[in-house]
Amino acid sequence: MYRTGDLVRWRADGQLVFLGRVDHQVKVRGFRVELGEIESTLTRHPDVRACAVIVREGRLVGYVIPTDGADLDTASVRAYVAGELPDHMVPTALVPLDRLPLSPSGKLDAAALPAPETAAAARREPATEAEAVLLGVFQDVLGRDDIGPDDDFFAIGGDSIVSLQVVSRARRRGLGLTARDVFEGETVAGIAARARALGDGDGDAPAVGDAPLTPIMRDLLRRAGTAADGFCQWVEICVPAGGDEARWRGVLDAVLARHDVLRARLAGDVSRDGLAGGLPRDGLAGGVLRVPPVGAVTGADVLTCVRTEGDPRTQVDSHIAAARASMDPRTGPLLRAVWVDAGPERPGRLVLIAHHLVVDGVSWRVLLDDVEHAYGGGTPARHGQSFLGWARSLRDADRRAELPHWQRMTATPALTRPLDPARDTVATAAHHEIRLDADPTRALIATLPAAHRTTPDAVLLTALARAVRDWRGTSQLLVALESHGRPTRVDLSQTVGWFTAVHPVRLDADDDVKAVAERLRAQGDGLGHGILTAAGLLDPVVPEVAWNYLGQFPGAPAEETPWQAPPDADPLGSGGTGELPLPHSLMVNALVRDDTLGVRITWPSALFTAAEIEELGERLRAALLRTAAAPEIRALDALDRDRAVAEVQPLTPLQEVMLRHSRAERPDPYTVQSAFSLAGALDVDALRAAGADLLARHPNLRAVFPAAGLAVIPESARPEFRVVDGAAGSDGPGPAEEVLSAEEILAADLAEPFDLAEGPLVRLTVIRRGPELADLVLTTHHVLSDGWSAPRILTELFALYTARVQGREPDLPAPVPFADYLNWRAEHEPELGVWAAELDGLPEGNHLVDGAAEPGAAWQEPELIEFDTALVSDLTDLARRRGLTLNTLVQGAWSVLLARRSGRADVCFGAMVACRPPELEGVEEIIGLLANTVPVRARLGGTLAETLAGLQARQRALVEHQHVALPDLEQLTGRRRLFDSLVVFENYPVDPDRLREPAPGLTVVGTRFREATHHPVTLTVMPDGDGWTGVLAHRAGVDVAGLAEELRDLLTNLGGHLDKDVLDLVEHR
Repeated sequence: MYRTGDLVRWRADGQLVFLGRVDHQVKVRGFRVELGEIESTLTRHPDVRACAVIVREGRLVGYVIPTDGADLDTASVRAYVAGELPDHMVPTALVPLDRLPLSPSGKLDAAALPAPETAAAARREPATEAEAVLLGVFQDVLGRDDIGPDDDFFAIGGDSIVSLQVVSRARRRGLGLTARDVFEGETVAGIAARARALGDGDGDAPAVGDAPLTPIMRDLLRRAGTAADGFCQWVEICVPAGGDEARWRGVLDAVLARHDVLRARLAGDVSRDGLAGGLPRDGLAGGVLRVPPVGAVTGADVLTCVRTEGDPRTQVDSHIAAARASMDPRTGPLLRAVWVDAGPERPGRLVLIAHHLVVDGVSWRVLLDDVEHAYGGGTPARHGQSFLGWARSLRDADRRAELPHWQRMTATPALTRPLDPARDTVATAAHHEIRLDADPTRALIATLPAAHRTTPDAVLLTALARAVRDWRGTSQLLVALESHGRPTRVDLSQTVGWFTAVHPVRLDADDDVKAVAERLRAQGDGLGHGILTAAGLLDPVVPEVAWNYLGQFPGAPAEETPWQAPPDADPLGSGGTGELPLPHSLMVNALVRDDTLGVRITWPSALFTAAEIEELGERLRAALLRTAAAPEIRALDALDRDRAVAEVQPLTPLQEVMLRHSRAERPDPYTVQSAFSLAGALDVDALRAAGADLLARHPNLRAVFPAAGLAVIPESARPEFRVVDGAAGSDGPGPAEEVLSAEEILAADLAEPFDLAEGPLVRLTVIRRGPELADLVLTTHHVLSDGWSAPRILTELFALYTARVQGREPDLPAPVPFADYLNWRAEHEPELGVWAAELDGLPEGNHLVDGAAEPGAAWQEPELIEFDTALVSDLTDLARRRGLTLNTLVQGAWSVLLARRSGRADVCFGAMVACRPPELEGVEEIIGLLANTVPVRARLGGTLAETLAGLQARQRALVEHQHVALPDLEQLTGRRRLFDSLVVFENYPVDPDRLREPAPGLTVVGTRFREATHHPVTLTVMPDGDGWTGVLAHRAGVDVAGLAEELRDLLTNLGGHLDKDVLDLVEHR
């Protein structure tokens, strides 16, 4: 038997029945596509007699034979197909043929089909402003002027790094793009067509119409009915003295015009009966929030003016109570304002009261900013999605894929009797509060969340679950978790409305903070529960306990100051009428004010006694204090006693991996040494000062790691600095045998471990080798920075050195903080589901290492591989012709080697990826360890070209999720080791001329780099002039004999094998 690609079945008599071709079902851009369906659609066009569709270099290409006498217009045929099939099934090119080439057996000879014409179109001027902007970006990034709007991205030298730079720089010029836009747009013009102007939202037009009630609104109205009428929030601020009623009416007119939802009122059937069923698809039955045009509600409609000469507190409270009592969501208005005029010498007060249906906690920050802006004469600008658009998107959202997760959120053992809505109302609510001092507060709210890359909710809920277990003896607890409900994928940052999402999370008292954080991450944005419940697809479950962490609030000011809260007011008022039914048996709210954590427990007095809740409060206090005394906190406290700590940062995934191996292995596999031989007079004192300046500019380079899970940034630190005398080089005056002394210095420096807990993790050594010859040795721990950062560190170091020598300020832009990337990571969790699909069924990653054996120590002498200029030039041309990156060619060749060694056609290796999200402004300039190691799975099948195209396409599909943690993927797949080799293709942007002469009077005349990894085998390929240098490193006990030569031979002959069966190449050694 041999593989033909025919799809057959066995007949009962033992004969094979031909059913079709396996290769007629392919995957394109992540979609499974039936080529036959596309061919059938093509042949239905009146001008097409016959056709064939194949995947060529990762793209669909159609070959069509015109009907007799037809003047075939491929553009119109393609438009016809686009009208019949989804976008991913439309061929990117159509090639007219007189006939289809056939093999001797009568089947289509796909290899004989011609490639689509790719001759560059005559270069034209940009047709749009976006094309002009992007053309300039490409010319800037690639350093070329010979680029036109219709040139292919790959043909002009594009790859994943270039795409990152393009997206990042386009954002600076006002165009929003993603890396996927760059790859799929294909040309400058195509990419420009996908771009959007940053800041564009729903436009300037007001969002008017009927907003479907969101899940949380429906829940309130179903539970409370008219008892929810007075359910309001309010804020109180001081305003400038003086002013008049007309001015405040104008301010409120501007705010009401900007925030459409503030003009809304309830309409339709909003009775409890009308809301009892699931949410219909039209979203109208059961009531809507009706948003009228601008002007329907004015400042005059909502403003009350009050004059006072004494303490305004009594009057303010009286008017708040009156506004709440008169609030009727069915008639409106749902916003009220009270201006208290205290005269020309004293700041007045402005109180804004709104029904909860139109505001949430986040809304007030937006509103108060706009009030101040409008008072100063400005017009609040529209930005982001409207509440109306958001509510409609929730109604139309399909979250059925989340059903299995939410169905697991089942009820836990009861803590008390069920709620009675008639009895257990706001009027019967009782409260108990506990407070913690500043030190445990800081640990719970700042240090531990940073250490575990999570929010304070995860830390505080860990303590809550343990407290309830100690109080009632139940280890499982279902909690209603309240979140702001504003996912980062949608721009709702400046939109006013009630976005809050409430969803259940099941906690286990035995969980630590990390486990609870993982439970919360599994909830996603939390919106799915409400959407599915409102749609009638999920049976509602009402937890007994509700949790809400409200955040940090500034302390009360000492005096009345315009645009700040008055000294006698709470940061935010909230409450309902006495008849409002309480939603849960226990409601636990936490906030930080004056640097101390306060926790308030609210309960219906009929369900618990005050003594019972006091006991729960003490249990919770004890659990919070125990959590705040975690080992990482103790380590930090010890460090803080010795020196001032500036901040605590979470770890990136690769930092966690590196630190785990650095603490366990000797020698440390992640000590990195870069040595530069410098000709010229080196000012050692200026260099020492420049090293300190570098760490002052980039606080994360001062980081130390006293305990698992966190990086601690001291207020100040300097690199360790040494000056030693070494022998002259072989071109110097000293005898040859003295050269070894410099080598011994380098070897000793490399072998000297860093103290990860104490630091510094940066060491500068100057080896004097002659009057104007010295070696500068920069030794760092890899946990501080990645390969992308390396040339930037050197460039900045010498810019700072030059400034010190010349006695001036350094000519450097303000640094982009590493913390910006950490903040981005916290807001963009990688999607584990896409990784689960990619790694499903992956074999154990023992391709080069015996599965039962562990490799020996690192630092085996690596093997160097030379890829000469001619070979690299040939590979570059090949990559451009085939729409591939050079990295893909190297990875493909490595995949073949792994398949040969392991005897498997499904292989996996690790790859170093930049992990620099282009949407993060200034990401190119960040110095730090942003890079990550991710698994790359290669399924060898079909032609080599198809294998390479699939390899590249799958990595592109994962590019937005490459900041994933490797241990999470190992746990996800159940594999002890996903891979046993790492491939690093260094294509970072570097200015070689600047590095050659880093400072006036200094020239780099030699370099040497030493680094390793914990992986059994690491292949690093880096530019070297017009060629490449490869470094094949391995650990003791790993057989890599012949790998380097095989790799070079494979890359040399790659072009001749592209259209042949890749498995033939695997078998041919």
